[in-house]
Amino acid sequence: MLTKYQSLCYKIFGKRAAKSSQINYIKRSLERAFIEVRPEAYISFAWMNGIMGAIAGMGLIILYAMLPSFGIILPPKLLAIIIPSPILLGAMAYFITLMIPETKANSRKKDIENKLPYALNFIAALSTAGITPALIFKALGEQKVYGEVSKEAAWIYRDISIFSIDIITALRNAVKRIPSIRFQEFLQGAITTITSGGNLKNYFLAKAEEYM
Repeated sequence: MLTKYQSLCYKIFGKRAAKSSQINYIKRSLERAFIEVRPEAYISFAWMNGIMGAIAGMGLIILYAMLPSFGIILPPKLLAIIIPSPILLGAMAYFITLMIPETKANSRKKDIENKLPYALNFIAALSTAGITPALIFKALGEQKVYGEVSKEAAWIYRDISIFSIDIITALRNAVKRIPSIRFQEFLQGAITTITSGGNLKNYFLAKAEEYM
């Protein structure tokens, strides 16, 4: 969901942003951060922030030039900072905006890895009751106590139930999206177990014990 400001950015730069060489990088970063924004919309947002930063820098130069008329004289040494400020502030605003998804993805990774052992115990308990994998992820997605693990489980179940994606494809999509290597390895193991005809319940029990 875009804010009004982001929507404006997208209207102005959307077509050009869609052709950006950074589109694939931003797409992956947004998925890992669980930010539901189109990559071209986010690139447009970053570009606009860079322009706004540059405008702010120009404002500093104008302010510096006007101050003497009010009897305020600033040290000449400040010119070394103020003159390049449009470039510096523009670049800072742009790169900080691009870094936000990765920062959020790293935060999600920590939350996932902290709560994964307990989430796997929950999965193992449900598997012993004979519940299907799809419904296990549905139930896990409803348990908000598991934080970002629950979000990923809900997303997996959404792919299965709403978009009619088979569970193996849904898990593969999750592996590409999830920022935690440990969770990726767990899901990849589940995929291997399913495709090889192995016992998924035993796999869940073994992984829950291993992670604890």
